[in-house]
Amino acid sequence: MLDRKYLRRVGTYVLAVIACVLLALYIGYHLYKGTQREIETMPAVLDTYSLSSAFDAYIFRDETALGGAAGVAVPSVSDGEKITKGEKVASLYSSVSPELLNELELVREQQKIIDGKTGAASSSAAKDLREAILSLKSSVKNGELGAAPTLASKICALSARRDIANGDSASLSESLKAREQEILSSLGTAAGTVYAPVSGWYFSSCDGYEDIFTAKAALSLTPDTLDSLIATPAADSSQSGGRIVRTYKWYVCVIMSSTDAARFTVGDTVKATAVGLDREFDLSVEAVTGSGDRYAVVFSCGEIPEGIDLGRRTELSLTMSEIIGFKIPRDAVRMVGGTTGVYVFEGSTVSLRKIHILAEYDDYYIAAPPDYFDETDDTPAETVTGETTDIADGDGSGRNDYFALKQNDMIVTKGKNLYHKKTIG
Repeated sequence: MLDRKYLRRVGTYVLAVIACVLLALYIGYHLYKGTQREIETMPAVLDTYSLSSAFDAYIFRDETALGGAAGVAVPSVSDGEKITKGEKVASLYSSVSPELLNELELVREQQKIIDGKTGAASSSAAKDLREAILSLKSSVKNGELGAAPTLASKICALSARRDIANGDSASLSESLKAREQEILSSLGTAAGTVYAPVSGWYFSSCDGYEDIFTAKAALSLTPDTLDSLIATPAADSSQSGGRIVRTYKWYVCVIMSSTDAARFTVGDTVKATAVGLDREFDLSVEAVTGSGDRYAVVFSCGEIPEGIDLGRRTELSLTMSEIIGFKIPRDAVRMVGGTTGVYVFEGSTVSLRKIHILAEYDDYYIAAPPDYFDETDDTPAETVTGETTDIADGDGSGRNDYFALKQNDMIVTKGKNLYHKKTIG
């Protein structure tokens, strides 16, 4: 006869084993489900963003063209370098290959950076290099190839500065000086010299519009007079030794619509960037003239960018306004039942939060802060009987509106099969 106590112990043991197996399966299942969530989030953070627009711009300066140069002018100073009256600015040679001129420019740019005569400290070399590379990519992508050689030269120079940040900069500097002399010696004997007839800032290029696009012309511009200046034939600049900008103040004119022009008032200061210049600078509004839907807005700048020649025509990006909002990846924005929103992850629940888009870019949106929506959206609502009920974070119909996205909500940037009030995990 079987021992009942023994059978009871065996039965208890078997039940315990089964319970452990079931518990392990339960835990394993939820662990597996957890690995399958594929939820990625980012915090919603309010910040201030500048809204910019790009315009074709024309540059006006008080300049003296250095004409009558019989030969190829090889500059002795850098573009945008301050020079005095009577100073040597270039040597003339019967012929010089473009390759040698480009190499000479690169060697001199590297020399200036390594000797600390331009640019930031070596500790920011990586940042400067990254910004220059991004500027070059942007210029090429937009088909603005005029600035590409200058940016490419700057990238090489910044790369050299980065590479010698913790090395022997003196040795590299000496080798660059030696290479500069080798290039100059290979050019042979100079056929002449170009001297500065006035003090100012030297630039090696000359386009024949130095006596047309003047500061005086800029201050009396209208859309029609700008058209007339653009149509004016340029002077012969085939024997140019460069040009000298006589004053630090120069002007830029942009033709824009009446809506855009209305954003600017004489005396305003505007942030701007230009193709070929990988940093922001300030412009002051000097004049706004025009009629209908075509206006000329004239800006002035009191800074000559050393090493950069903006040319006569450039693309200018102007800060049109500043907004406060959330920066949200495009892939995170959803349209649900006519409501534009994002999913947020709270605890173990995914919920939809409504947003209002203020600005749209290639990879992201700027969404309005929560106070864009009426303050009563997220407060108790009165029924027709006068009783008070809580707003349901519901289906978006009537008063049962989705709550607005707020600061520090965890926005879902990656997730599958999401829906409002879905439990995850």
